[in-house]
Parts: sequence; C-alpha cells; structure tokens
Amino acid sequence: APAPAVPGADEERIPLTPIRRLIAENMVKSATLIPQAWTTVEVDVSGLIQRRQAVRAEFQEREGINITYLPFVIKALAESLKENPLLNSSWGGDSIILKKRINIGVAMATSEGLMVPVIHNADTLSIA
Repeated sequence: APAPAVPGADEERIPLTPIRRLIAENMVKSATLIPQAWTTVEVDVSGLIQRRQAVRAEFQEREGINITYLPFVIKALAESLKENPLLNSSWGGDSIILKKRINIGVAMATSEGLMVPVIHNADTLSIA
C-alpha cells in the first residue's frame, strides 16, 4: 500500500498579497450577502458592428488607438440603467438601495491582480 500522504506535501501555500486578500474577501461577501441571479439573452448586434465600422477610422486617427466594442456596450448599459433604475441598486439587508448616479466598474485582469476602474456618471459621457 502507498505511504500515507504527509499533510501539505503535495501542495504549496502562496501568501496572499493585500489586494488579492481584499478581492477574495469581497467575493465571499458578494456570494453570501447579495442575492444571486443570472439570465441569458441572445441579441442581434449587427447594428453595433456597423456603427463601430462607421467610426473606426476617424477614432483611430483622432485617438491613436483602435476602438473596441466595450465603449458601446458600456454606453448601452448606462442608458439601460437610466431607463430601469431598479437595476441600478444594491441590497441593504432590510431594504433595496437605489443608486442616484450611474457608475460602472469594468473588471480587468492585470499582473497585480484584478482591478476594477470605475466610470463615474457613465450616463453623461459619450463613447468618444
């Protein structure tokens, strides 16, 4: 019979950086305190593709970078939140907290870990 495994012999523990600890704590908090829900919707984005193509060259010339689909998605999300304010809310334990401002965080993986820059008042901004 094989020898019993020594606890931790086939594992390595990597200490958490402060930012990774904060991310982990917030993920646990999110999963335990915030009601979870999801849905899937199929969307025809041919108009979005055409719009991006129409502004692509001018944007590249003006800004020096290629425009992606992300700014269009964020703009559509901001408009949707403005039209449906209940979606721009959070759980407050015994109440729902409606947010007055539309701030959208965009999660990005970096070499330092997950970063979430926030676009404040996104509904008041243009794509370019």
